[in-house]
Amino acid sequence: MEQATTQTGLTKLRFILGAIARMISCVYYIYDNVIWCSAMGLLQSDKLPGHLRFLQHSVNPKDGSVVSLLGGSGNLHRTKNYLSMHRLYMDIAGVVIFLVQHYMDPQLFSADELRAEAWGQLAVFCNLFMLRQRIYGGRLGNITLGVLGMTASFATLARMYFAKWRSRHKPPSLGKMCSGKIRVECKRDDRQDALQENMPAVCK
Repeated sequence: MEQATTQTGLTKLRFILGAIARMISCVYYIYDNVIWCSAMGLLQSDKLPGHLRFLQHSVNPKDGSVVSLLGGSGNLHRTKNYLSMHRLYMDIAGVVIFLVQHYMDPQLFSADELRAEAWGQLAVFCNLFMLRQRIYGGRLGNITLGVLGMTASFATLARMYFAKWRSRHKPPSLGKMCSGKIRVECKRDDRQDALQENMPAVCK
């Protein structure tokens, strides 16, 4: 009972971390869209679009109200990168909780769920290395960054395969349905045995 209560608390904590990560992603995409609008000339910033860059020194533009509210055009990219890094940290924290849950109950997750989580974390760490290189700099060359980018893309596709496609095309196992302390009622054609026992037939 205590272990089941702990598992429920950890599952809720994972959901909370996932919700916080999605909130960070929403703010991230706001900054990303503002950067794109500034580059296209839809929002006023201190940098003119590419096709008007030759007028930069003569016009001397300034940030508009939207860009200024978000910290100015000089801080948009840096803030977006930091938001992306915090989003990755939320994912890593969620994986730590996932591993604790798996350690407490190895039968809680299926093999496909474990594979999906492993591939997802490989993509997270590859993106984290590339992001830290972009923010803080480092010794990673262009070839290494390219390999990390391709690995992250492949790992994301592999995670989607195990988490989405296989879960839809693979029938649920009866063992998982009856795992733990939960007893699931089984549908049987032989109803006479159930009536004789004066109770519903359950999984053994």
